[in-house]
Amino acid sequence: VMSRDDYRVTFGYTEPRKFVYRQPYVTTAAGALVRQFTNQAKGLDGAIAVLTEHLPDGTGKVNYYEWYYGTLVLFQAQGEPWKVWNKALKDALKHVMVYKDGDKNCDWGSADPAKCTWGESGGRVYATACIALCMEVYYRYKVLDTAAGKSGDLLKIPGPKK
Repeated sequence: VMSRDDYRVTFGYTEPRKFVYRQPYVTTAAGALVRQFTNQAKGLDGAIAVLTEHLPDGTGKVNYYEWYYGTLVLFQAQGEPWKVWNKALKDALKHVMVYKDGDKNCDWGSADPAKCTWGESGGRVYATACIALCMEVYYRYKVLDTAAGKSGDLLKIPGPKK
């Protein structure tokens, strides 16, 4: 469900501005991704603008789940929004990894669950999996033509058989 305010678009769970734990960026990123994958451009520019105004920074409590969906959306969007997001994500990752004795070489190759909103629930495996998913978008996903602003069907859903 979309909400438009000042030409900005956010997505909520059941109605506009209905966010879980006051975290609108998670649902905005997930909603924008669904729109990209289903070839529905309405609200995408606004959602992308909202996400690029709230870049990963790695300080305080962060939301790795939000970073994952934001990374997917902006990877699909490509262009300047992707460049800005990707740089911010790479910089933020330096602050959320587990290091040994202050050495910037990652001790276990894992993300710190204490720095994540859901880290206590998911632990090190959850935190590290989310970060790994963020880092593999370059290799795991193809940029879909329509998501990057090119013409063509993103996803063809067959209608009912007659």
